[in-house]
Amino acid sequence: MKRTLSVSLLMAAALAASVNGIQAEDYAPYRYDTPRSQVELTIAEEAPRVERLDAFVVGQYLTGTFKPEAGGSRNFSGWAGGLGIGYNFTPHLNLNADAEGGHISLSGGGADSIQANAGFDFYLSRTRLTPFITGSIGLIYLNGSTSRSFSNNDGTESSSFDDVNFTTGVGGGFRYDITDRIFAKAFYRANWGYFPATRGATLYHTINVAVGISL
Repeated sequence: MKRTLSVSLLMAAALAASVNGIQAEDYAPYRYDTPRSQVELTIAEEAPRVERLDAFVVGQYLTGTFKPEAGGSRNFSGWAGGLGIGYNFTPHLNLNADAEGGHISLSGGGADSIQANAGFDFYLSRTRLTPFITGSIGLIYLNGSTSRSFSNNDGTESSSFDDVNFTTGVGGGFRYDITDRIFAKAFYRANWGYFPATRGATLYHTINVAVGISL
């Protein structure tokens, strides 16, 4: 019933248009086809990022556990922030580098940290919103101290460190090109750090959020 009434209204509008010299196309709002929303079009369209330089700011949360050679384990966590650059060689491949500084809280102490990484992002889609796989290699500088208490009130033992250590990382996340020039990324990495006086590689996790511009 409603469709029949709508068709009748459309025919009446077209007849009135012909009488008054108005084109029937002017009554397009009465057509039945429904366009996709602007949000759907924006997310699904191809991002124009090829052969563009990315510059971004990044924030990072990290957490993990290391195992000293003396035994036991110690948890650590911290925040860092920094800057990075990257270049989009193809719609799928971005090579990038970043550096962050921050502070890590350790069980019984703490450390200032500086990180530098070089890596890649492989985008699984050409669209503005795409998941990606990421990998990196880098260095982390730690300057701090820790202490531990002995049983039977025998006091505490403190130690300091000032080391540069090698790291590797793999993970994944999402990139969204908000406009042709502005983008955002959020991603997770599992990292392995090779620290002295520990039993094997130390696994730690980072959650990263970046906002930047494409030039």
